[in-house]
Amino acid sequence: MHGYDRCKKLTCLQRWLAGGLLLLISANGCELDGAEQDDDPHPKDAGTVLSPTWSTEFVRNDAQWWPLTLSPDTRVDFGVTDPAADDNAVAVLTFPGDTTLTSTDRVGPGYAAEISTQRDFKYGTFRARLQPARCQPNEEVVNGFFVYFNDGKDDNGNGLIDNSEIDIEILCGEPQFISLTSWTDYEEDPERFLKWTRVIDTAKGAYAESSADNSYGLGSWVSAPELQIPGFPAPNTFYEMGFEWHSTSLRFFIVVNGREITLWNGPAAKYIPQRATPLIFNLWHTNAHWVDGGTAAYPTYDAQLRIDWVRYWGPTDVSIRAAGCPTRSQPRRHSCIRCRARRARSQGRAMVDLLI
Repeated sequence: MHGYDRCKKLTCLQRWLAGGLLLLISANGCELDGAEQDDDPHPKDAGTVLSPTWSTEFVRNDAQWWPLTLSPDTRVDFGVTDPAADDNAVAVLTFPGDTTLTSTDRVGPGYAAEISTQRDFKYGTFRARLQPARCQPNEEVVNGFFVYFNDGKDDNGNGLIDNSEIDIEILCGEPQFISLTSWTDYEEDPERFLKWTRVIDTAKGAYAESSADNSYGLGSWVSAPELQIPGFPAPNTFYEMGFEWHSTSLRFFIVVNGREITLWNGPAAKYIPQRATPLIFNLWHTNAHWVDGGTAAYPTYDAQLRIDWVRYWGPTDVSIRAAGCPTRSQPRRHSCIRCRARRARSQGRAMVDLLI
């Protein structure tokens, strides 16, 4: 079975209501990639900032998250004091450094530190304020902020297993690159998928997109000075980032110095997932630099992804799927960790080999 072997519905949680709130979109219904927004980028209705449909401040684990540690010494801590946080408290995902391990040790999300929401989402705006983990340039750890669900079914009947996934990924060894991907299908043995990726080079102000929807390779780089973010990510600095997910459109963004920058107005509608998913953050080692190329070492020191808050505004809101329910002592587990780890290894190799 692919995806999560997980609870389909938690009867102890009530359905969260969207409240009929729709997100305010620009007057002409679109905007240019890299266009800056107003000084307060949060969703508004007639100028009034809308309250999130759902949010978490990470002062404690407030029964909204499943923590998951998949290798020795990985940690997930809630309510960690951090003066740079809006409320002085953060969640910290720690991937342990180890000078005795090599590049090929503990590779992939099968060894991650991870948190996953106990509820699912379908469409809406997802925002998080986070500080990506750092490491040495010759090392590599992936910071992941994404939605994901794969239950091994092919509901759309295209001959591939459905894979609802939207990714924001930042690698600590080459942190100037922000990788944005939307998936609709993924299966292994043999590995086949449909997805579209854009990688942003914040240092040069450029982007490259997928060379094909069934390949990890990237096409030629395109100059985009409006996407340049000098010094990103600055040490000990939190960044607000996220995505707006609709049934036929997808927009990724980041807030820098109080102003929102659109990183990508997303792929074609056929690459936008349609199934409800949990929201996930994780931190894991890859043994390849995805863009610059070459082998990436295991981290020497602990890498820490720090998350200040997460907020969600939903024009469509869903309850957690129906079926059996685990107890609090039974967190949702990956039953597709193996395929995700394999995909991570393939992605690292292919993006290096096929970059034009």
